[in-house]
Amino acid sequence: MKKLLAAVLLGLTLFTFNTVEAEAAKQTVEELVLETNTEIDIMILEAQLEADLVLLDDSLTDEEKDEAINDIIFKLVYETERLSSKAIQKAAKQGVVIYCFYKEVEIGGKTVLVDPLRVGEL
Repeated sequence: MKKLLAAVLLGLTLFTFNTVEAEAAKQTVEELVLETNTEIDIMILEAQLEADLVLLDDSLTDEEKDEAINDIIFKLVYETERLSSKAIQKAAKQGVVIYCFYKEVEIGGKTVLVDPLRVGEL
């Protein structure tokens, strides 16, 4: 009887410890997601500003403006994908799932999909 009680208590202790550990991991990942999404938002604003400056540059032809804006968009998409991928990998190591949700932003008159993050379930 004592062994059974000890086993039950040990099981409850381990379960409680794992639950607390999982919640701590989720909170850490939520902070990572917030930081990553903030970086992505800043990158979006910078790309929008840079594209606006290109559009205002009268020394460029329409073709040169289009090419410059495409370069800005490529860089934005590449960098946001890289940041998101790193965050997803870090979260996975802690047993937490995060995923991308694409949102539309306008860069130089073009609609672009970028990928901020959300925390999934444990």
